[in-house]
Amino acid sequence: MLKNSFIVFFGILLLVSCSRKNSDNTIPQREGFPRVEALDTLFREVSDGTFTFKINRQTTWSTSDDGWSNIVYPRYGVTLHLTAIEFDSEEAFEKALDNRLERMALNIGAEAASDSLFFNRNGMEALTLTCYEGILTPIQFVSVDKPRRLLSGTVVMGGNTKPADSAAYIVRYINVEVDTLLQSLKCVEKQ
Repeated sequence: MLKNSFIVFFGILLLVSCSRKNSDNTIPQREGFPRVEALDTLFREVSDGTFTFKINRQTTWSTSDDGWSNIVYPRYGVTLHLTAIEFDSEEAFEKALDNRLERMALNIGAEAASDSLFFNRNGMEALTLTCYEGILTPIQFVSVDKPRRLLSGTVVMGGNTKPADSAAYIVRYINVEVDTLLQSLKCVEKQ
C-alpha cells in the first residue's frame, strides 16, 4: 500500500511540475526567427555604362554618372553597393585593386569567411568573400577586366545581424544573386 501511495504521490508531483501554467518557468524556451521567402529567379539585364550584368527583377536598381550603383532587395532589407571604375594606366588599376582587397579584408575583420576565385564565361576574373558570422557586410566582391576596368561590390545588411543564424539564410539567398551578377558580367564596349 505504501508503495502504491508513493508511486501515486510522485506521479502527481511529476504532472504538477511539468505544468505550463506557471509564467515564471525557468526552463529556456527556443527562440524562433521567421524566414523570408527567396526571390523568384527571374532576372533582367542592366548596365551602368561600364559593365552589363543580370539582376533580379524584384529588386530596385539605381545608378549615377560617377560609377556608383545600388541594387536594393526590399524583401531582405539588403542593399548591394557597386562601384565601376575605368583606368588609364596599369599602375592606377593595380593601386585601386590593392586598395579594394585591403578594404574587403578590413570589413571582414577577425571573422571567418569563405572565398571564391573564378573566371566567368566572358573572361572576367572575380573574387568573392562571404561571411556567415552576422556582420554588417557579409558579402563583398571584386571583378576585373585587366588592366582597364574594375567592379567592386559590398552587400550591406539593414537592421540587426545578430544572432548570426537568423541572418544566415538571407546571406545564402544574396550569395546566389551575387553569383548570378558575376557570372553574367561583361564589359560595355566604348565607341
